[in-house]
Amino acid sequence: MQFQLPSTLQNELIAYDPVLKKLEQSKNQLDNASPTKKPKFPVGKPPVLIPSDVVKSADLEEAIVHINESAAPHRYSSFRRATGEFPNQNYKTHAVVYHWEGLWVAAWLPPKGKENEYVYGYTHCYKDTASTKKRLSYGIAADCSFMREDVGRSSYMVKTVFVKKQDIVNGETTRHWFLCCAYGQKGRHMGEIVRAFEKALSESLPHWSDGGGIFDRLRDGSTPFRILFPDYISNVYDEYFDKCRARYRMEPEDWVPTVDTLFTLVDHLTATSAGYRHEDLHSIRRVRHILDKPFFRKWIQGQCEEIARVFSDPANQSRKAVRAPYLQLTALAKAIQQITEIWPDCPIDYIQSNLDVLIGTANNSGPSAESKLWLRDNMPVTSYFHVLTKFYLEAKSQEKERGHKYNYDSNLQRSKFRFTEWEDTISMMNRILNAGKPIEAPKRWRLTEFHDHVQAEAWKITNPNQALPQDLFPAPVKVQLEDKAWSFFQPIDTHQLSQWGRAVRNCVGNASNYAEGVKKRQHFIVLCMIDGVPTFTVQLTVRMGLMSVDQIVAVSNRRLSADQSAAYTRAFSLALQAQEERLKSGAAAS
Repeated sequence: MQFQLPSTLQNELIAYDPVLKKLEQSKNQLDNASPTKKPKFPVGKPPVLIPSDVVKSADLEEAIVHINESAAPHRYSSFRRATGEFPNQNYKTHAVVYHWEGLWVAAWLPPKGKENEYVYGYTHCYKDTASTKKRLSYGIAADCSFMREDVGRSSYMVKTVFVKKQDIVNGETTRHWFLCCAYGQKGRHMGEIVRAFEKALSESLPHWSDGGGIFDRLRDGSTPFRILFPDYISNVYDEYFDKCRARYRMEPEDWVPTVDTLFTLVDHLTATSAGYRHEDLHSIRRVRHILDKPFFRKWIQGQCEEIARVFSDPANQSRKAVRAPYLQLTALAKAIQQITEIWPDCPIDYIQSNLDVLIGTANNSGPSAESKLWLRDNMPVTSYFHVLTKFYLEAKSQEKERGHKYNYDSNLQRSKFRFTEWEDTISMMNRILNAGKPIEAPKRWRLTEFHDHVQAEAWKITNPNQALPQDLFPAPVKVQLEDKAWSFFQPIDTHQLSQWGRAVRNCVGNASNYAEGVKKRQHFIVLCMIDGVPTFTVQLTVRMGLMSVDQIVAVSNRRLSADQSAAYTRAFSLALQAQEERLKSGAAAS
């Protein structure tokens, strides 16, 4: 049984009703609560982040208010100024300010009239609270150069820096303006305005046309030293410059390349523990006894003067152009080293007369100790220079005919041709001599012929000799056609097939599928000589009693002419008839 209480009685008895009691308490709390007041600066009102001669104080304050009123992905603001003359004006972002993970970041370009005082400025700022510090990156949180500054009842840690040209020369190349993550959803739009500032900063600086960071040209300083030796190791080079001061009265900012300053660096750096990083300098050191001679000192001095000239040329925008004369020197040193390791008594005149050839030929061969000794005993250094010069002149002539420098080396600022035939020859010599096999020295040095010879010998080492079936022509068959003597035979083994391939300059001897097909009786390989001269290579198959020519080639894989094809057909038919009669006579005799 239930009774509905009148409203007045409900109020009198509310203390006994838990539901109505709770509702009444909630209503009283709402009635007595004061309205909440949203803070005007939820992420803070930091001290001055950008100088007033760059951005007006009112504009900066407006930007800070906007950042405080915005959601996290939109807490940024940028400032632009006009460049150029009306009506061809452009607008570039010369300052930015944003708030990222508890950190205020501002960056700006110097105002007009102060471009020579500093390159750019930046401010990093954060509230000095435990909760904010937990959100900061380690590098910011651990930086002790921040200064405390109070704004109202809040304390901020602030760091403002004006980065000067000398700071960058000394290695200050950090992107202090770019501390947001521009690749996530939160920082994507923020990254756009930061990149716009970075672009304006880059355009305000001199830069190299051949890549690098935006500070690279400033960092290279007033001398070409850093361009020539980019792997800068400060403690090692400080010691080197101490020697320059003592010997040449030359400060680091006055450094110029000369024969003597370069050789002093070679002697110093290669003697230190860090010298292993400078293989170019080691190459110079190894042939120092040659490069110290008057002819080469004069040539090196010319290279040094060219470095200084290109570096000081205001029209030059390329680091590679500055470094090219030095790299030509190191290329020459490496070439001399390769030659003198094989022929220690190489006449200096040969090197002096072939500077262009030695610098312009890429030779990456690595002869083993056995190959070096074999070359020293069997190949006169005169012959080496002959084949090297012949290759170089032919390569240059072909490049001129093509009208395009496919072999242009932008680092050397000239063409450089790779001597692949010599490299292949050396590689195969290493294989043969390391296997304990002899190499017969040629009577006359023709590189192509010698290359083919060692190629065949090297092939024999990696491909053991295997007998091949001779079902078609167990013995050579000779026929006479008009005034020509034709001989047909099958190779007796894989090495004979390789020798044939070398003689007619095709791949039949080196392609394993030909020999494998013969061993498995999938096809025949028939070799044909005319008047004792290797002429044709033939691949045949048999199907339903019908023998077919799958392919036939002349020397160097040339196709047969109509007359050659007709002559071969007649001669081969005669050879098959001769073999048929030979088989019949053998059967009758048995």
